[in-house]
Amino acid sequence: MDVTYINPFVAAIIGVFKSISNQELEIGALRLKGAKKTGFSISGVIGLSGNARGFVAISYPKTLAIKMVTAFLGMEVDEFSPYVADGVGEITNMVAGNAKKELAGFRFDLSLPTVVVGVDHRIEGSSGAPVIVIPLKCEWGEFEMEVSIVVP
Repeated sequence: MDVTYINPFVAAIIGVFKSISNQELEIGALRLKGAKKTGFSISGVIGLSGNARGFVAISYPKTLAIKMVTAFLGMEVDEFSPYVADGVGEITNMVAGNAKKELAGFRFDLSLPTVVVGVDHRIEGSSGAPVIVIPLKCEWGEFEMEVSIVVP
C-alpha cells in the first residue's frame, strides 16, 4: 500500500485530536498488522467503497476513550456508556471525512461508522490489502489507527 493513501489519515487524526483535546499526538513507527493482541476495548471502524476499498479503524483502551469523549462532548463521561460509543463513532467519521478531502483524486464512499466494543477484539478487513498500524500517543495513553486500502 502506497504511503500516499496513509498520510491523509495521519494528518486527519492529528487535526481532529488537536481540535478535540488541544493535545499534540506522537506518531509511532508504522508497521504491518500482526497477530498480537491489542488490549483495546473500543474501536470505531469506517469502510471505504468505490475506486478505493478497505477500512479505517481507530482503537482505544477504555480509559482513554472515556477521557477523549469527555473532551469531545464537553461534559463529564465517567463510565463506559453509550455516549462513549457514539463519540468514538463520530470521531472516526470526522477523521475519515477529513482524510477523504485530501484524497480528492479518488472516488470512494465512506460507510457509516461501526463501533466495536470488547477487550482484545480484532478488526479484520476482507479487501486483501495489508493493514498498516499507526501507533498514536497522547497524555491520556496510547491508541492505534489501522488503515487498509486497495486502489484497483
